[in-house]
Amino acid sequence: MHFTDIFIRRPILATVVSLLILLIGTAAMVSLPVRQYPSMESATIQVDVSFPGATRTSCRASSPR
Repeated sequence: MHFTDIFIRRPILATVVSLLILLIGTAAMVSLPVRQYPSMESATIQVDVSFPGATRTSCRASSPR
């Protein structure tokens, strides 16, 4: 006796189980939260560059902002 034999012999049971799976799937899909814009964190980039013999102000003046 196979698992599928139960559903072949009882088509009403197969229909009820299918409808139950459909109902649970629909309820799960409706209850999932959907956001238009997901929450994100801003990226922070830090660059270290060395100019031998340069001062802090000259490095700051020559770097683009």
